[in-house]
Amino acid sequence: MKSGTKWLEVRYAMLFYPLKRLSLLDKPETKAARTQHIIFVNAGETDQALRRADWAL
Repeated sequence: MKSGTKWLEVRYAMLFYPLKRLSLLDKPETKAARTQHIIFVNAGETDQALRRADWAL
């Protein structure tokens, strides 16, 4: 991790699983800071990737 940011490269077919494991499937920015310590830097790109992978929520 550098400067508080970690890049995670994942294939489209596997994208759902790390997002689920990190509790990032439902808008993490709306959760209390005590329960959600990880947020997206590129939420828009991730949403597009989920749609492309046919995992749109």
